[in-house]
Amino acid sequence: MDIITHITLVLKKIPNQVEEEDEDVIELTNRKYNKAKEEETKYNDGDGVRYIINRKAFEKRSLPQWSKQTHKIVLHTEHCYTLNDGKNCKYYDLQLVKDAEHISRPAREPTREELRKQKTNERRFHLEGLDKNMILD
Repeated sequence: MDIITHITLVLKKIPNQVEEEDEDVIELTNRKYNKAKEEETKYNDGDGVRYIINRKAFEKRSLPQWSKQTHKIVLHTEHCYTLNDGKNCKYYDLQLVKDAEHISRPAREPTREELRKQKTNERRFHLEGLDKNMILD
């Protein structure tokens, strides 16, 4: 919706009655511009960010919403930021990432399938009378 259409709906005037110099129009546009300016998040060059992933129709909502990789901001204009991979993003498509140390994952538990295979192999070794410690990799 363009600004003139929005103004005509809010001020309840038909488009021919709305003029650029109208005080109501100026006040309404300034209010909308100032509100958007207050809500805008500022990023600096060199900040680490993630960008939002655009979902396709019927794609699962449980999938991650933000990119896994972090990117650095190389260049920015008033509302647009250029990342180190060449992608241009608006401020509302970015999420600031603090520098964090790499956290190692704890050792994972074997899955049910892996445990079943392990027990099957142990049973076969036992039936054949083999010691699995004697097998070379």
